[in-house]
Amino acid sequence: MDNTRNFDLWPPRDSHELARHLAGATIGGRGSDRVSVGILVGNERFFASKGDHGVVTSTGDDPIVLGCLTKVFTATLVAEVIARHSTSPQHDAATLLEQSDSCAPSLRRIRLHDLLNHTHGLDASLLQTLPRRADGFIDPRALWEALSAVPQLSAPGELYSYGNAGAWLSAAILEQLTRRKYYELFLERLVQPLGLTSVRNLDVDTCPARGNRITMSIYDVLTFLHLHLRHDGARIDHSPHFSANLASMRSDPFPLPGWSPSECASCEGWKSYGSECFGHNAISHRYLALVRIHPATQTAIVFAGGSYTTFVRLFSSVLPEFRNLRPPRLLPAEALTTLDIERYTGTYRTGALALKIGRIDTTLTCDLTPMAKHPRAHSGESTPLIAASDDVFFPRVSCGPELPYLQFIVPRNDEKFEYLWNGKYVWRRSETTHGGRDNAFR
Repeated sequence: MDNTRNFDLWPPRDSHELARHLAGATIGGRGSDRVSVGILVGNERFFASKGDHGVVTSTGDDPIVLGCLTKVFTATLVAEVIARHSTSPQHDAATLLEQSDSCAPSLRRIRLHDLLNHTHGLDASLLQTLPRRADGFIDPRALWEALSAVPQLSAPGELYSYGNAGAWLSAAILEQLTRRKYYELFLERLVQPLGLTSVRNLDVDTCPARGNRITMSIYDVLTFLHLHLRHDGARIDHSPHFSANLASMRSDPFPLPGWSPSECASCEGWKSYGSECFGHNAISHRYLALVRIHPATQTAIVFAGGSYTTFVRLFSSVLPEFRNLRPPRLLPAEALTTLDIERYTGTYRTGALALKIGRIDTTLTCDLTPMAKHPRAHSGESTPLIAASDDVFFPRVSCGPELPYLQFIVPRNDEKFEYLWNGKYVWRRSETTHGGRDNAFR
C-alpha cells in the first residue's frame, strides 16, 4: 500500500498541517469532490476541507449526513437510559418491551446486548422501514410481527450479522422505558446537554439505525466522540455516566464470523478496528462518512465526502485497520485440484436473497437471486468464483455491493457449511433455514 501521502508525524500539529496532507491525499481526484476532515487530539481540534477553491483549513462547520453513524448515537442513548433505569444489557428484549406475553419465544431469549451487537439472529432483510404508531412512537408489536414473519438466521448470541433490526428494537426499548419518542431522547439527552447546535432534520421520523436526513457539523460530531474519550466520567447535567457505553464495548467485543477487510468485532453498537480503535461507517454509492476513536491516545477522527481511497491515503499508516490488514491469498493451481468443492455447493438464503452455489467442472459458481422486491440485487448468469485461503472466494465478475466476496463458515458434521458470509451479514443454508431445525430458533 502506498503510504507516501500519510502523516510523517502523528498527530498533526495544527489545521494547516492537516490541510497539507489532505491536499496530498486528494491529488488526482475530481475537482468537484468535496472532502471534510476533523481530528481531535486531547482537547485540541483540527479541521480541513477540500472544495471548489482547493484545500483550506476550516472551523469544522461542514455538515455531514449521519446515515448509519446514527447507530453509535443510539448505542450511547441506550447506555445512558439503562443506567437511569437500573437496567442491564443482559436483560431480555421481551421484558424490556413489555411484550413477553405476546411475542414469539425467541424474543424472550434475545438480550439487549445482542441487539446492540447484531447477534440477535433476526432477519430484517425484507423490512425497509420502521413501523410507527399514529402517535409517532415505534410500534414494537408490528416490528416484532414483521421480524417473526421471516425465519431467523441463527440462535440469539450465536453469530454476528449486521442490519437495522437491533437498533430499531433498542430504540423501541428506549421509548418503552422513558415514554419519550426516540427523536426527543436524542434531543434531550445528547443534543441539548452537549450543545450540538448544528443538528438539523431531527424529527419524529428519524430512524435510529439510518438517521434519515439528519445532519450535524464535523465539529459537533467530534464533540460527541469526545464524550467517549474523557476520563472524568463525562457527567452532563448530573446524568449517569455516558462513558458506560465505552467501558462496555471495550470489555466484551463480539468477533465477526469471518474475514473482513477492516473491522474485526462488534462492540455494543460500535465496530472494533483492532488495538482498541472503535468507530462506524456510513457508506453508500453517493456518500461516505466515517468516525474513529482511540481512547488510549485520546484521538478522534471524522471524515466525510470524497472517497474511501482518500481516507486510506490519509490514515493507512496510523489506523490499525490498515496496519493489520491481511487479505486472503489466492490459492495456487495445484491447491485447486485437491479442493473438495462439494462442501460448498447448495443454496444459502436470507428473506430477501437466495445465493445458489454451483459448480462447472472444478470451478465454483454463484447466482444471486432476489426472493422478493430488492432493488440492489440482480439475478443473471452464474458467476465463476476465484478460490482463496480460509474458504474465501471472489467473484470473477463484480456482483455488486451485496457480494464483494464470500466466505463459507461454520462447517457441519457432514463437512458442508452452515453459513455464507459476505463481510457484513450471513446467509443460512436453505435446507436448515426452512427445514426441521428451524423450530430451534422460533
